[in-house]
Amino acid sequence: MNSYQIREGKDPKGRKLRAYLYRDAAHSAIYLDEKLRHQLVFPYNRAFLKAFELFPEAENVLVIGGGMYTLPAYLIRFYPHLRVDVLEPDENTVELAMKHFRLDELYRDIPDAAARLHIIHAYGREYLKENEKKYDVIINDAFTGYDPAYDLMSSEAASLIRSRLAENGIYAANLLGSEILYDSDFMLDEMKTLLSAFTYTDCLEAKDEGAELFCNYVVFASDKDYFQNPYIEELLQGTEVIEDRDTPHLKEFYDVLSFVSGR
Repeated sequence: MNSYQIREGKDPKGRKLRAYLYRDAAHSAIYLDEKLRHQLVFPYNRAFLKAFELFPEAENVLVIGGGMYTLPAYLIRFYPHLRVDVLEPDENTVELAMKHFRLDELYRDIPDAAARLHIIHAYGREYLKENEKKYDVIINDAFTGYDPAYDLMSSEAASLIRSRLAENGIYAANLLGSEILYDSDFMLDEMKTLLSAFTYTDCLEAKDEGAELFCNYVVFASDKDYFQNPYIEELLQGTEVIEDRDTPHLKEFYDVLSFVSGR
């Protein structure tokens, strides 16, 4: 039995969409309404675009976690100066994305898409260890079902990610947190952890309409103070740095968070 499903439904505003679910978690979606054809469905995907507002000179991008390639396709389509590498370990996703999520249309519509979009079947931390290519923006949207890539959440991982960023580069990661920012312990610990390798961090709420108690956040980190948030030190009081030795226990904590949030 396949662990993925492709379903059609509606968003909270009643707009028709098609979603790719892996282990019951929605990893990608597209609108079926022609007027919304190329819009990003998920708020956290739209929140990732903040990195390109902050750093418009960015050219080389790494997206960790391809899903159905909706975010990479959006970047190729609407940011013609970008070159995007995508890490997705599941080789079957390309055929599914071509058939059901308009990846084939990207190659038809954008003449240089094949030259600018490079799909790599690999896991994030393994790739970062083995390849020394520098990126202007690294986006972490790696999930297995509802579980994030825990091996990318430690201080050791933060140092590795920073080493693969070009000067003024930005790292952005999608994480689950509480609707009340100060109660988002898991996410705030990750922000503290990023400060063990980066100089600055901040976060942006990316809440689905109608969601209660819990929501997604996109966490940013850089050595340049793009964010200029004077409240970060106060926000991160009492938080802890996550190390590699802690990652086996993160799943237990995250499972409780997901259960309480109804995910």
